[in-house]
Amino acid sequence: MGAIVSEPVISRPRAGLLAFRGADIVSAWSQAAQLIGLGVYLSGGMELISKMEEEARELLIPAVEPAEGKVPYERLEEYSFEAGWPTIGSIQERGVSYWPQSVVGRQSLLWSQIYETGSPATAFALLNVSLYSEHEIVRVAAAAALAPLVEHSWPYLDSVLADGCLAADDTPRLLSANSLAILLPERL
Repeated sequence: MGAIVSEPVISRPRAGLLAFRGADIVSAWSQAAQLIGLGVYLSGGMELISKMEEEARELLIPAVEPAEGKVPYERLEEYSFEAGWPTIGSIQERGVSYWPQSVVGRQSLLWSQIYETGSPATAFALLNVSLYSEHEIVRVAAAAALAPLVEHSWPYLDSVLADGCLAADDTPRLLSANSLAILLPERL
């Protein structure tokens, strides 16, 4: 008897903005692939970038300039605020939370801005916003893309990755475990 595979098989991923306009499982896995791709561009790993060239074209992943070093959490929050997304502090002060609908809308707006400008700051804002997606694979992909790019971890990022280690699917489990090893090597 073969192994039971719970991950969806996506034969036709949604490309570019179409992935960020949908809320179904195909859109979620397509978003995850694109977020990982953005992370690769931001990391500046030219060898990996050249290896993913065909996939980047197929998925319409916009090329962005590499990040200028590791980004502290405070700067990540500033990027999000500059892109029109309220900071966690301002949300907590008002006693409200992010709504999944606002996350999807903000993701599609940010994706459009990245496609038009190639802005690394906007790419960071999209990764940050995607941490609050209703889809586990999107949250984990955003956290995995951020892991090698941030100066230090913070509790919510850690919790997304820790939860991802308990996922039913292999992909989020592996992304999470590898990302935690990058962020918190002293705890292994």
